[in-house]
Amino acid sequence: MKQPKFFKEVLLFYIVLALAVYVVYLHKVFALPFFIALLLWAWVSNKDYFFIAFFFILLQTPASFFLNSESAGLPLIQPIPRISFTPTDIFTVLMFLKVLFYKKPVKIQVKTPFTLLILYLVVSFISGAINSSSIKTPIIFLRPVFHLTWLISFLGLVGTKEKVCKFFYLLFPAVFFLLFSQFYMLMNNQELINVLVPFERMVITNTLTGEVRPVTGAWGLLILCYIGPMLLLPYKKNTPIKYYLYFITMIAFISVLLSATRFMFGMFFCILLGVYFTRMRSVGHIIMLICVAALVLIIFINTGLLTDAYIKESVFSRVFQIFLLMKGEGHHIDTFDARIQGLQPMLQRIKDNMFLGYGFSDISYEYYDNNWGFFNTVLMFGVMGLAIFCFLTISYLKLIFQSMRRLPFSDPTRSSLRVLLVSLCTFLGGYALTWDLFSLSYSYQVVFTMIFFAICEQFTARDFLQET
Repeated sequence: MKQPKFFKEVLLFYIVLALAVYVVYLHKVFALPFFIALLLWAWVSNKDYFFIAFFFILLQTPASFFLNSESAGLPLIQPIPRISFTPTDIFTVLMFLKVLFYKKPVKIQVKTPFTLLILYLVVSFISGAINSSSIKTPIIFLRPVFHLTWLISFLGLVGTKEKVCKFFYLLFPAVFFLLFSQFYMLMNNQELINVLVPFERMVITNTLTGEVRPVTGAWGLLILCYIGPMLLLPYKKNTPIKYYLYFITMIAFISVLLSATRFMFGMFFCILLGVYFTRMRSVGHIIMLICVAALVLIIFINTGLLTDAYIKESVFSRVFQIFLLMKGEGHHIDTFDARIQGLQPMLQRIKDNMFLGYGFSDISYEYYDNNWGFFNTVLMFGVMGLAIFCFLTISYLKLIFQSMRRLPFSDPTRSSLRVLLVSLCTFLGGYALTWDLFSLSYSYQVVFTMIFFAICEQFTARDFLQET
């Protein structure tokens, strides 16, 4: 990958992204033609990683940009009355058709679990249609379900070492925007999008102090910017690039720390420990990362961007409640009682139909609660569906572990596989507690999970990521 040439590509990427913001929020009349032209460009271009990264960012709605909202969202494409699609929906279809049309070779190593999952989703759609008062609710769920095709599209269109690296490098600068949006929210008590368009949205507050909590919202983007450098570092011998990758990881870590989001900070911290403490010679990296992050926070405090009171009371007081959970004292967490109360009606519904769940129905839509991870899976798909999702995840864990065992200790791919293994185990921990890893209610979550699984597929392929 020639650095000067690719730098121009990164610059072009963010110019196009800035134009998307410009037409959507300042000149809405040009938004639809802009995205139609962009979709046509994506179809004829051979740089599919460029457009997959672009629309992935749009789906993640960073700093509340590009939300599904009439006033602050992407333009709608309406082929027929009462049926509308966003550009991200059209892009999802186009990339899937591009794989089929150009007959891109796609080999899924974890094929059986996905086949069972698709068949079970068909059953869930039928049962949801039967249990719903109208067919409208099951159809609402079809959008995130169809985003499962991102697995095929990513494998078929971003299938080489160079393309995967470029995909990550296109995403990395976005982490600076996320951090900037957090500082803006802290200093102005509103989200950055309000600079361009009046957008009323409840700002999340800290349940301990009542202060604004600057949550980025783009968790999938932030996670890839966090683990992406760890995946690529073993292949980079150029010192400036290695420091850049460390810096991106550090910024992502600071971003999640400032958000005071307990489960996400816990996941990031566990990934850091799991990746580096399993290799004692790399302990210096984690110490360096933490020290530099602390230094950056001190600079932010001294320049007035942050206050020491905010770090101490709003961030650390909330984040360190994670250790109460680890000690088995979850009832001391400030939101514990409220979440338990919110779980009760969901548990009652689960008890009434535990085996198959309620599928894509009104009941699933009404009782879904993103605070309760796998309980949502049981609500929608029952213990039968949960078993299929567990089968899928265990298959990936097994695939990664077996691939690691085949490689010599000196192979850099082994280090990358360790990152994927630790990350997936950590995701499952979040899924067991609060984070709905397999949410089929939100397209952005489905796309993130499919891209992560696709990366697992690629890094475990025998002919992938060989040293050149």
